[in-house]
Amino acid sequence: MNKTRFLLPALALLCAAPALRADVNAQVALAEGDGRPISCSIRWLPVDKVYNISYKSEGAVRERRVKPEQIVRMSVEAPKGWADIAKRIQADPKAAAGPLRGQLEQIAGAYKMLQWDGRAGKLIAEGFLANNNPNEAINACKKIITGNPNAGWNSDMAPAYWQALMDANKLAEAENLINKGCTSGNQRVEIMACLRRGDLLVRKNEHKLALKDGYLRAVLLYREPDDARAEALYRAAETFEKIGQNAYAERMRDELRTKYPRTAWGRKALGG
Repeated sequence: MNKTRFLLPALALLCAAPALRADVNAQVALAEGDGRPISCSIRWLPVDKVYNISYKSEGAVRERRVKPEQIVRMSVEAPKGWADIAKRIQADPKAAAGPLRGQLEQIAGAYKMLQWDGRAGKLIAEGFLANNNPNEAINACKKIITGNPNAGWNSDMAPAYWQALMDANKLAEAENLINKGCTSGNQRVEIMACLRRGDLLVRKNEHKLALKDGYLRAVLLYREPDDARAEALYRAAETFEKIGQNAYAERMRDELRTKYPRTAWGRKALGG
């Protein structure tokens, strides 16, 4: 038996392991502090389910472990090569589920529980959705969720996951996660949760509830991001029209055309 044949892959894995477990640079604000973020290096410890952070204090490097709920805000430095990957996907969204999928999956694995797992998962899922393949999008998202249980309802990936579940007609599962997303405390996630809740209610022909608990909630409670709020105005206009309240529909379209003419939804309202 050629033992070298078995040893080489094992050695390769051992050599690669430190890179995957390496600390990454971040800004972290802790609940116990004064709200100001501290510059640190951070690593997720999956067995203990805590973060290990290293930072300078009073001229010395200190380390401590913190639970996810102890972190108020976190901003993790982008993975190497992310800007190039994002640029290529912007030109061809389907590439995220094709030639760039492997790179994105590597990033998701290396940045588990460190924000970029959800961002990588979002792009992969959107790539599959662009290919009209919601089931593969769901499978890709579930891989991320295995390492990050909150990713299904409180991450950049979550809205793409909800959309995939809806497209695959898994409405009960989608509804449960969307309702959790509405209370996530993350404004970008919450506004998308309102939008998708509206979509679910429209499917049930509950148009007034779709406005009250979905689209109008997104319009009235959130100021950004522009593309999400523009979609909320567009969907609200459509729904007002369906229930015969054309004056309100036109008010929504006026705001959309005035405030968000450069978004995809604004251009659609302008007939572009």
